[in-house]
Amino acid sequence: MERLITLTTNAGLLLGLGIISFFTQNLITFVMLGTIMLMLFNIHIN
Repeated sequence: MERLITLTTNAGLLLGLGIISFFTQNLITFVMLGTIMLMLFNIHIN
């Protein structure tokens, strides 16, 4: 029984890490795209 709990806990942690990394990757991509858009916009104005 304890082993099952340990396995589910490990699976939960891995799943959590996977979700977090997925969201942070998307966030980084979003920030990068936003920065590029702002740079292009500033160049367009100047």
